Amino acid sequence: MKLKLNASQLFYALLLLIITGSSCNKDISFGPANAPNTITISGTFSISGMGNDSLLVVYQCNNGSHQDTIAKQSLPAAILTYLDSNYAGYEFKKAYVIKNKYGAIEGYIVLIKYNDKPVALLFDPSGAFIKVLEQREKDDKNGPGWHDGGLFDDRGGHEKDTVAISSLPADILAYMAAHYPQDTLVKAYKHHDDKYVVLSINNGVFATVFDKNGVFIKRVQIITFTGNITVIAQASGLPAVSQTYLTDHFPAYVFNRGFVLKINNVTIGYVAIINANNTRYAVAFDATGKFLAAVTIW
Repeated sequence: MKLKLNASQLFYALLLLIITGSSCNKDISFGPANAPNTITISGTFSISGMGNDSLLVVYQCNNGSHQDTIAKQSLPAAILTYLDSNYAGYEFKKAYVIKNKYGAIEGYIVLIKYNDKPVALLFDPSGAFIKVLEQREKDDKNGPGWHDGGLFDDRGGHEKDTVAISSLPADILAYMAAHYPQDTLVKAYKHHDDKYVVLSINNGVFATVFDKNGVFIKRVQIITFTGNITVIAQASGLPAVSQTYLTDHFPAYVFNRGFVLKINNVTIGYVAIINANNTRYAVAFDATGKFLAAVTIW
């Protein structure tokens, strides 16, 4: 999926972000098919699915709320459309319908595995997307939600997953030079699963993904744009309303890179590349900072 801009406005491919939910006290299984792990914790969802690490999906339930498991085919159609559009090839793990003390539906929580990483999504009663739920390792249930050397240590602001362009494997640099010689490489990251993501600019913003051996996996065209694309810092370059949107919809996200898009020195929009629970997203905003669309990179 990609986002397109012309000289007068930002045309976007809306990801049909359709989800919602809430929950309190139920077993949630999220692990290998032959050895599922389940943990019960009040007020959070506990899952296991990244190596041997037990993860908690953080959600604050309402007083008197309860949840019941729900079959995939019983979910609102909007949720399934959203998952197909934004997490192509995902593996469905489990879903819950959240009800208040009177039995009225408050929302849904859906657990999937995407690119071998767990993703927990919250949807409203209609199936409209609310947010990607924060994950924590079990020992980080309290406090800031991360520790040095853990799965989410980049939340400490150290960007330990950053790889210098010059330090990328030779095969990756050779591939980019041979197939995308006009690209300007601006940033690279290495996931906990050893996959590489290379961000580049060439009449648009691109994310190119490679495996740990430098073998090409896919290229995501985040946005096409023939104007001026400039890298920006989060605090000084991204509008406050955009930062609020990211905080509300991607709790505990990590800002990776930002871009401002201009034509004839007039700002047309913004793109933020973020890491939410080790899944990368590109989120687009218009010139005022209003949300337009989000693209799942890897």
